[in-house]
Amino acid sequence: MLRAKTLVHKAAMPIAIHAVRTFAAVEGGRYALDLHSDGSLDDTDFEDLERQAGRMPLRRVGMDECRETVRAQVAGLPLCSALFQRGGYMAKMSVLACEPGPFFYFDSDIVWLKPFEPVGSPDGGAVFSTETWSWYYGIRKPLAWIRERVPRRINSGFAYLQGAFPFQRLESMLGQGLYNPDHIYSTDQELLAYLFPDALTFDFGDFA
Repeated sequence: MLRAKTLVHKAAMPIAIHAVRTFAAVEGGRYALDLHSDGSLDDTDFEDLERQAGRMPLRRVGMDECRETVRAQVAGLPLCSALFQRGGYMAKMSVLACEPGPFFYFDSDIVWLKPFEPVGSPDGGAVFSTETWSWYYGIRKPLAWIRERVPRRINSGFAYLQGAFPFQRLESMLGQGLYNPDHIYSTDQELLAYLFPDALTFDFGDFA
C-alpha cells in the first residue's frame, strides 16, 4: 500500500477535517495516511479525523516521536541539528525528514475535488507542485543558487519524496551560509528546492 502524510495543528482542524475526508474519498483504496500532529491535537481531534478517514488506514504520529528520530539522524551535523530545533516551518521539515521515502505529503488545508493517479517520479526523484511566484525569502548568496540550478517556484504543500532525506547536502548548504532562517518570511520551500534541484514540478491545479 502507498503511503501519504499530512501535518495538522489545532487551528487548522476546521479545514483538515475536509482535507482528510476528501482525500479518503478520492484516493481509491491505494493509500494509508500518516496523520502527524504538531503537538496541539488532543484525542478528540484525532478521533474526529479518524472518522473522516473511513476505511482508509490511518496512523497517528506525534511530533515528539518525529523530532526524536530526526535528532538521531542529525547527530554529528550541528547546523542541521540547530535548524530542526526551530519551530514554525521546521515542524513540516521534521515530518518530511523523519522517515525515508517513498511517501506523498500534502498540507492539511488541501481539499480534494477528483480522483488522481498515485503521485510519483519516473526517475525515482522528488515531485513538487509549483507557485505562480517565488516565496524564497530565506535565500542568501543568490548566485550560488543560480549555479546550482535551483527551481524557483516550488510549493512544498504537495510533495513526493523518494529515498533518504539529504541531510549532508543540507549541512553543506547551511555551512556555506546560503539560507537565512531568521528572515521573517523564510520557509521550508527554499530549503526543499535547494535539497532537491532535480525534482519534477507540476501545476497543482491538475490534481485537486
